[in-house]
Amino acid sequence: MTSSRAIRPAVPVFALFVMVIAGRTLRGEVAPPISSDLLRAIPRDVVAAYAYGGPAGGEAQGNGVSMLKWGSLAIDRAQEMGVLSRVDSCARMWLDSLAGLGTVFQYPHAVALLDVAADPRDGGGHRLSRLSAAVILRVGDDPAPVEQRIRHVLATHTNTDETKLDTGKGAFGERFTLRDARLPSWAVLSWGRMGKTYVVAIGEGALDRVERALVDVNASILAHSWFASAYLRANGSQAVFSCYLGAEDLKKRGDAGLAGKIDDVQRALGLGGASRALWNSWRNGRSLEVRAIVQRGDRDELIEVAGERVTQGLGVPLIPEGASRYAAFDASAGDILVKIREAFLASGSPDSQASSKEYWAAIEDQCGVSFRKDVFAALGKPFVIHDYPRHPLQLPLMRTVVVKLAGDAAKLRLSIDRLLTTIDEAYLKDQWYRLHRSDDGTWSLNLGLISPALKVTDDWLVFSYSPAAVQMNLESLGIKPAPVEDAAVSAEPKAAADQGPK
Repeated sequence: MTSSRAIRPAVPVFALFVMVIAGRTLRGEVAPPISSDLLRAIPRDVVAAYAYGGPAGGEAQGNGVSMLKWGSLAIDRAQEMGVLSRVDSCARMWLDSLAGLGTVFQYPHAVALLDVAADPRDGGGHRLSRLSAAVILRVGDDPAPVEQRIRHVLATHTNTDETKLDTGKGAFGERFTLRDARLPSWAVLSWGRMGKTYVVAIGEGALDRVERALVDVNASILAHSWFASAYLRANGSQAVFSCYLGAEDLKKRGDAGLAGKIDDVQRALGLGGASRALWNSWRNGRSLEVRAIVQRGDRDELIEVAGERVTQGLGVPLIPEGASRYAAFDASAGDILVKIREAFLASGSPDSQASSKEYWAAIEDQCGVSFRKDVFAALGKPFVIHDYPRHPLQLPLMRTVVVKLAGDAAKLRLSIDRLLTTIDEAYLKDQWYRLHRSDDGTWSLNLGLISPALKVTDDWLVFSYSPAAVQMNLESLGIKPAPVEDAAVSAEPKAAADQGPK
């Protein structure tokens, strides 16, 4: 097998991956590396999986109280007080799922997609027809929070008329299986403790597959030769987050239409022709480093996705001194946004694609701005995600994004002004929240605890959770507050919007 070591711009899926995990790893806490005991529980023939090393403090609950944990606590207290008694069952299920996430992230854990199937629908869409998956938690000697969460869900969502709960024995002791007449026949839920590991699974036989992996290492992903090699090459010994995708295996689970849709999404994300891919992330001081291994044919390509090297030699203080964590990408932000859009469209049915294109085309026509040509094309590389300044309430995902411009800054400002003015007047006119443009050209949307804001300077686009946060980052970049713009410049976007559809 040949190998190609490449340091080049990241494909968009890598940026998405890091943005998802940023809420956990761009904090001041130091998460431990993923343990081999956790990886061993993932079955060898898994279709896709991710693993998380756990919160600061090791296998047990972390020292810091995350927003997820606070959210779980709030939902539980609301349930006890009867506040949720009139909420419909679907909404309560979503709330309990959110509370469950708080429990899961207390521990090192993995999520494994073992099998999935979908039936074609009229119009080119697909409907889920089978799912087999497992949530694997390293609970150590403290499974109580997991067991308490399971008891709560059983008490809230099951009944004696439609639910059947069976108890059995496995290699590690007692295990439970639940079948509910209100769920599809394939939606069998099972769970049990296996030594220091606790497993919650969906799908017939899913719990058995995890158990086999724990009993026999040859049935574990650690015995998968490609994964084992790629994991080490992607610095697995230090990885705090890891994500694996078996694209070819996934395509075999559906019909030709679904396989074609997966191919389209892969191409849109820059993963065309990839049969497998692995992403690992770890910490290097303040920097979040991300490395990928992508298999195409008989070649493995190593890609440095994000890291400290991107910020070197720029001649500007791109990372504020007050930032405790950051992720820097040597990639075009505009290209990434285009590819995310294409991947989203490719994942839908022909009808949904047509409807989405028509909706956004109407906005473009109304304001006379092309997202792709007038906005995305002006966004260059590098771009950085960091945690300065911290949100006063420490809300999750309150990050700052700084993007180097590749196009004409004045034209980009005008395009954004026209676009956001049109959206505000045509779609938000009767809403309690409105888009606002300050005299210095900063746009913001007041949503209460957060007011997402952005501003375009001569060299950078800065986006953060509030106008004040944007201004603090501009000062960090050495950019002084801009003077109030001429009335003619400020009024131009409004005039363009008033022209209506073209």
